[in-house]
Amino acid sequence: MRDPTPPKPEKQGRNDVPANVLSGHGATLSRCGDCGQIYWPGSHLARLRQRLAEVGVSI
Repeated sequence: MRDPTPPKPEKQGRNDVPANVLSGHGATLSRCGDCGQIYWPGSHLARLRQRLAEVGVSI
């Protein structure tokens, strides 16, 4: 019988993150505990925060 659970992707390391992201966001990298995907605040974050502030949402 085949296992219905798909395998998790291999965990990413810091070498999988673009150099410009590491130099600018190295301290703010986050890793998903389930899949190992690495995330960082993208260039859209400031615009998103500004837009939220415009509509009265404070974060």
